Order: sequence, then C-alpha cells, then structure tokens
Amino acid sequence: MRKLCVAVVTLILALCAIPSAVFAHEGHPHGVVFGGFSNLHPLIVHLPITMLLVAPILQILSVFQKGKLPQWTTLAFVLLGAVGAYLSGEVFHPDTTDLGDVANKILESHEQWADRSQILSYIAVIPAALALFIARFEKHMKVIAFAVLLAAGACIVVAGHEGAKLVHIHGIGAEGNYIKDSK
Repeated sequence: MRKLCVAVVTLILALCAIPSAVFAHEGHPHGVVFGGFSNLHPLIVHLPITMLLVAPILQILSVFQKGKLPQWTTLAFVLLGAVGAYLSGEVFHPDTTDLGDVANKILESHEQWADRSQILSYIAVIPAALALFIARFEKHMKVIAFAVLLAAGACIVVAGHEGAKLVHIHGIGAEGNYIKDSK
C-alpha cells in the first residue's frame, strides 16, 4: 500500500510539472522560430526547473519511505533536471545584443545564479545516487542530497526572478527583442 501511495504522489507531482513547463509562455508574442518562440530557451528551461524544484520534496519524502522506488524517482528527477539545466543554459540559451547597462547587469546576475543552480544540480546527483548503492550511508546521503537540492532550488528562484526582470521589465526576448538573429 505504501509503495502505491508513493507512486501516486510521484505521478501527481510529475503531471503537475509538465503543464507548467510546457505552457508557461503560451499566448505570449514572440518572434517565430519554433511554435512562435524566438528561440528554444523558454521551452527547454521550464521542465528542468520544475523537476529540480520538486526533487527536494521527493528527496525528503524518500527519507521516511522504505524501499528504493522513492529514491530512484528522486534520482531520475535530479538527473533529468541537471541535463535539462545544461541544455537550457549551454545549448539553447539565446545570444543577446544591444542591451543597456542595467539589463546587462541583470543578465550577468541571471546567468551567475543559473550557473550556480546548474552546478548544484550536478553535485546533487552524487549523494542521490550514493543513497541507492551504499546502504550504510543511505540516510546521510539522502539528507545531503536534500540540502544540496534545496540550495539549488534557492538559486533557481533567484535566477528565475532575474530572468523575469529581463523579459517583463526590459522586454528582452519578448517578440525576439534584443536576441541575435531572431527577426
């Protein structure tokens, strides 16, 4: 019964993550490259963010659950979130042009916080995986993974806030504005 409850909670969290990731920018006017977006960054970034924000919840729940399923689920969220963070930050991140001094400083801050969250998500993979394979240190690794994921989540929140300032206050990316080769 307990495994079924854990599986249902995990499924619900995953299903909650998908709409927020996929439809986060629906209806916003962007230059047309892919589905109305000037670049793929907004589409690629939201699912990993959601996974990395849900991962600490799953991780702390796994401390109180028996069996390996909760920890495997957490590890999957952390791995997929880390890969997605890499893709959104390194592969699909748009190049900007002609930003003012204020917007450049916000962009630098956004990128620094995003880099920190990305690095912490990579680090979190290690204790999350070790919790599965070294029974002697399982609880310790789960707690360490939780702490690292919590720190990553805090960095994600700040990076997201800075990114929102760029889009919603300075208009960067909206309709392809200030994005190289988007118009």
